[in-house]
Amino acid sequence: VIQRIVCLVRISLRIRDSDNKLRELRIASQATAAGGERSRNQQFAVVLSSANLDNWPEAVEKCFQEKLQLSGKVQKMCFQPDMDSYSYKEQISASETIPGIMTTYRSHNIIVNIRDKKRKELQTIGLPSASDFALGSGRAAEKWTWALVGDSKEEELMTLLQ
Repeated sequence: VIQRIVCLVRISLRIRDSDNKLRELRIASQATAAGGERSRNQQFAVVLSSANLDNWPEAVEKCFQEKLQLSGKVQKMCFQPDMDSYSYKEQISASETIPGIMTTYRSHNIIVNIRDKKRKELQTIGLPSASDFALGSGRAAEKWTWALVGDSKEEELMTLLQ
C-alpha cells in the first residue's frame, strides 16, 4: 500500500478586534493557474520541508516572511507564540490532492497572539481594523481575512471536513 506523509504546522494568528471578539487570520482564496480564484477559508498552515522537520518554529518564521512579507524583526516585536497551546496530532485520511493515496498528516498546532495590533508594521495585514487584505499578484495572489474564532467544536468539525 502506497502511503504519503505530510508534515505541517497549523497556525492560529490571533487578535482581539475593536469589539473584543477573538479573530484569527485565515486564507480566504487563492489564484488558480487558469487565472481564476479558488475559495479556501482555511487556517494559516505551512508544509514542512525535510530540512525543517525538527525545527517547526523556524519554518513558521520563514512562512510569515514569505506569505505575509513580515521580517523576523517585526515578528519578534509583534508576535507572541502561546507555547501552552502547542499540540501535535497525526491523522490518516485519503489524500485531497492525489486520488487513491492514503496520507498521514503530522501536524504541529500553535496559537500566535499579536501583541499590539496598532503597530504600523502590521498595516499590510489589515491591522488594526482586522480588514481583509490581499498579497501577491498573478498566480501568487492570495486574499486573507480576519475571521471570528468559533467554539472548539466548530473548529474540530472544520478540521475534519478539510
